[in-house]
Amino acid sequence: MDPILDGLNPAQRQAVTSSDPILQVLAPPGSGKTKTLTARVAYLLSHHGYLPQDVICCTFTIKASREMRERLSKLVGERVQSRLILGTFHSICRRYLVKYGYLIGLRKGFGIADSDDSRGILRVCQVLLLQCAAALLML
Repeated sequence: MDPILDGLNPAQRQAVTSSDPILQVLAPPGSGKTKTLTARVAYLLSHHGYLPQDVICCTFTIKASREMRERLSKLVGERVQSRLILGTFHSICRRYLVKYGYLIGLRKGFGIADSDDSRGILRVCQVLLLQCAAALLML
């Protein structure tokens, strides 16, 4: 038996060995999504000839991303794992925006607003709106 498939239940095994080029795994917390996706990536690399740089593996959480990276290092080796496009949706999108953002008009060194930045922007907008409203009342 293939060591990549060891410990997988039938549904996980079906997802891992699917011939579909794109796969979405939807399941509740603690059900083995990270294990399934990790095995899927290893399976595609070892059985279907995919190149690591051609596989995008997105997760929602940093914890899941770290777990996948560690597990994939054990399954396919550190060298192959380091060439995968692997991370959270946010980190992968940011990576692509840094590399290709100029194609859509983003300037080099652009910034992405986090929650604190967003709250600060909203406070400035609120002050400006109040100033505009006061100015209109003076007319």
